[in-house]
Amino acid sequence: MAIPQFPLAKFGTVFGALEMLRTNTVFISSPLDLNDSFEMRPKWTQEHENRNHDYRVARDKAIVGWPVFAEMTPGEFTLQGPQPPPAADHDDKFNPKMNVDDQYGIAEGYNYNVAEYIHEIYRVLSLVEKMVDTTEKYQRSHWGDVLMWSHYGDMFQGAAVLLDPEHFPNGLENPKGGRGFPIDYDDNRVALPGWIYDFVAVKDHPGSPPIFVSPEEAEELNSSMTKLLSTKAKMWEYEREIRMLYPMDMITTPGLFPEIEIPVTLDGVSTPAYRDSVTINEKAIVGVVFGPEITLHSLAQIVPILREPRHEHLKLYRSAHNGQRHVLDYLESSLEDIETFTREHTEHIAMIKDHVIFEGHTMRMLHPYGAKKTVNFNKRRPYVADVPRSWTTRNTFPSCGNGILGEVSYLMTPETTVDEVVTAYQGYRKTQDVAAAADATIEQFALTPSYLLDAFNAAHLNLDRPDEDAKVIHGQRNELLAHFRKLEKQG
Repeated sequence: MAIPQFPLAKFGTVFGALEMLRTNTVFISSPLDLNDSFEMRPKWTQEHENRNHDYRVARDKAIVGWPVFAEMTPGEFTLQGPQPPPAADHDDKFNPKMNVDDQYGIAEGYNYNVAEYIHEIYRVLSLVEKMVDTTEKYQRSHWGDVLMWSHYGDMFQGAAVLLDPEHFPNGLENPKGGRGFPIDYDDNRVALPGWIYDFVAVKDHPGSPPIFVSPEEAEELNSSMTKLLSTKAKMWEYEREIRMLYPMDMITTPGLFPEIEIPVTLDGVSTPAYRDSVTINEKAIVGVVFGPEITLHSLAQIVPILREPRHEHLKLYRSAHNGQRHVLDYLESSLEDIETFTREHTEHIAMIKDHVIFEGHTMRMLHPYGAKKTVNFNKRRPYVADVPRSWTTRNTFPSCGNGILGEVSYLMTPETTVDEVVTAYQGYRKTQDVAAAADATIEQFALTPSYLLDAFNAAHLNLDRPDEDAKVIHGQRNELLAHFRKLEKQG
């Protein structure tokens, strides 16, 4: 199967990537739901304000002589007489000319009508161009990918699905050619022609007659909305966005644009909610890039579907933080290598957060989310200045995993010193082998294997210790490390 050199990328959570692979659909959004709040707000210029002022003046003059009714009692309207002409100072008091630079929030009221029109007429799909070159096994990321992973890739713990646009509907045709509309990054906001504000204001007003526009006006309306939806400020340039625009008359095509129900919980009550989507051919998905901090639990959710024969053509990439620059390294990898890399990262983060326990020599995470960002199951420990020379009691915290552990205490003997641990092990070691000496020391001080190793690391770093003692400690540290690695390999 031919894979494009530069597929388009869709950043998201691992669950989002899983759903794309499972259902062969991708969500398309109302412009109201985009994270740049300026996208639905065209520029309100002095020309717009002057035009609006002139309209109000003409309106006030046009209604002179019209009958005026007032509701004097509930449900009863009484004729008050004809509308009088405006007073000489009416405009100065009630309709003054204004400088747009002096206005606060005035444009928002007019742009609500624009937002309503765009929400009713369009859906969008935001993709990223040139994230990876599929002809290269190893590559450095674009600098903007760091922000993309942070903003859209679940804080580096998500995934980016690579798509071939030839195998799914691309929406409106770009008159300039190509698939979709490359975003124009320009700090000059798009201003709509004034008459469009009149059109969107009365288009769906109750009781209004149908509005007819000339072919020229229809073309201007469509091109103006397209330009509005494909222009963003230069601060967003890192996104390198290609945007597919789908008009609602296209979305009603049976089978191609399913509406998906996704219940949401509001105030404890499950409420139906709906998202539009576009159907994509299985050939459209050509690869997946996993974030550098994806957790093993998240990866495990998507592994089974990646192993299905229909996805054997996918190119898979793991990513890592570059050691020198603020960029990522992407490496095309097997699923097995990605699992190994992810397991190592997950275990390290879980250990740092104290989200693990040791049962004998086996480490087990207390919760599937033990390495997930923003999740901490432990209370804050008191600060101890002389760590690692002296250890203090670890906190007690509940198991959040399979529910069978109850209260799990991850305890050290209070004020156990490094020298006490090392001396005890050395004493056991005189008459026992490495395994027996390690077990005895761990049992005596309620240690974990990692803390026993830490004691020897700390002792070896004591510069006051004689060189000969340091060599002995270093050798014993290495024999312990070899012993625990052997146990780990044995499962």
